Amino acid sequence: MPQKTLGQKIKKARLDLRLTQQDLAGDFITRNMLSKIESGAATPSLKTLQYLAEKLDKPISYFLDTDLEKGEYIDYDSRACFEHASFLIKKNEYEKCITYINQILKTIDEDSTNKFYGYLLYILAKCNIILDNYDLIEQYLDNAIEILEANLESTKDNYYLADAYYYKFSIFFYSHKFEEAKYCINKAIDAFDKSYLTDVLLEIKLFFSLGFVLYKLNKYKEAIEILSNVLDLSKNNRCYYSLGDTYMLLGILHKKMRVMDLAISYTKKATLFFDSVDQLDSKAACEKNLGNYYLFITTYDYADKYLNRSLDYYQSINNTNKVNTIKSDLQELLVKKGEYTDAIKYLEEINLDGLETVELARVYLNLGNSYTGLKDYINAEKNLKKAESLLKDSNFFHILQIIYDSYSNMYSQLKDYEKAFTYSQESKRFLELSLAE
Repeated sequence: MPQKTLGQKIKKARLDLRLTQQDLAGDFITRNMLSKIESGAATPSLKTLQYLAEKLDKPISYFLDTDLEKGEYIDYDSRACFEHASFLIKKNEYEKCITYINQILKTIDEDSTNKFYGYLLYILAKCNIILDNYDLIEQYLDNAIEILEANLESTKDNYYLADAYYYKFSIFFYSHKFEEAKYCINKAIDAFDKSYLTDVLLEIKLFFSLGFVLYKLNKYKEAIEILSNVLDLSKNNRCYYSLGDTYMLLGILHKKMRVMDLAISYTKKATLFFDSVDQLDSKAACEKNLGNYYLFITTYDYADKYLNRSLDYYQSINNTNKVNTIKSDLQELLVKKGEYTDAIKYLEEINLDGLETVELARVYLNLGNSYTGLKDYINAEKNLKKAESLLKDSNFFHILQIIYDSYSNMYSQLKDYEKAFTYSQESKRFLELSLAE
C-alpha cells in the first residue's frame, strides 16, 4: 500500500475532524494555499506545518515521518531545524526529536559561530537525559556550552546556556562529583542572572540545586541560607515546584546543626505539603525522619507514632529496604525505652541481608546496648565489635561516636575505668568530627 504524501495526510486529518478547508486555513493562510498544499502543488513552510499540526491535533512528526525517511522534506537551515526540534520536545516526542536532530547533524557542518547549532546540541543532550540515555551526553553538553559561550557577545542570550549548565550539574551530582556539580550550578546561576528572560521555575530549580549540593558538601549553614531564599522565591511567585523538597531538606540540615525544633517544624511542613499533593512516598520519608528526630530528643511516643506510620506505608508497597531500615529504628526505640529483651527479640523481625552497611552496624549497636542493659557483657562486647568493624574506616562519625560511647558505658559498669576512659576519649573525638561535618 503506497504511503500517503504530506498533502494527503493533511487532507485526511482535516476530513477526520470534519473541517472545511476554510475552517483549517483560518486567518493564518488562504484557503487556496491550503488546497495547493493538500494536492501537492505547494509545500508548507515549517511554521505553516506547525500551525496545521496544532489545528489538526496531531504531532508534527505525524506529517513528517514519510518525508524525513525519503529526505524530501528537510529544511536544512539551522534556525528552522531548531524550531522544529523545540516543537517536538514540547510535544514530549523525545525519541523523534533525537532522530530528527541526528539526521540534521549529518547534513550540516559544525559551526562555532552559529548559536542554533549549539541549541540543537543542547536539545539533543536534554532529550537523551530525559530518556536516561547517557552515552555522549557530556560531549553534547560541552560542545553546546562552548558554542553558546562563544556567541554570547553577539546574542546576549544566556537562557539556554544556564539550562545547559544545569544538565551538566545533574550529571556530576548523580555521579557524586559534588565539587564539579557545584561549579556547574554556579555557572548556571550566573548565566541565568544575565539572561533577559524570566523563568521563575528554572530560577527555583537552580537555587534549590545549589542548596542541595552544598548540603552534600557538608556546608550546612550556606545551604540553609540558599534554601531559605528558595522558600521566599517560591512564596512570592506562588510557584511551588520544590516546596516540599525544600522543607524536607531544611529539616535534615537543621538536624545536622542540632537545631531540633526547626528540624521538626520544617519536616512537618514538608509532610503536610506532600500529603496535599498526594506524594505518598515523600510523605512517608518525612514521617520516618520525624520519627528519628523525636527519637533523638527522647520523645518516644511521637517517635513510635511516626515510625510506624512510615513502616505501614512501605510495607503496603513492599519496599523491603525501607521496611528493614525503619525496623532498625524501632529496635533502637526499644533500646532507648529500656525494653532490652524486646529489642533483642525484635531482631527476628529484621532481614539483616536487606540492610546497608550503616544500618547493619546500627542493629549490632542496638544489640550491644541491649545486652549491656541486661548485664550480659560478653554478648554486649561481641555485638559492639561487629558494629565497630563495619564502620571503622568510614566517615559515619556520628554512629562511631555512639559505638565508642557504648563501649565506655559497658566498661564503666564492669569497673574497668581505664578502658572506659579510653573509649570515652574516642567518643569525644568522633563527636568533634561529626559536629565539624
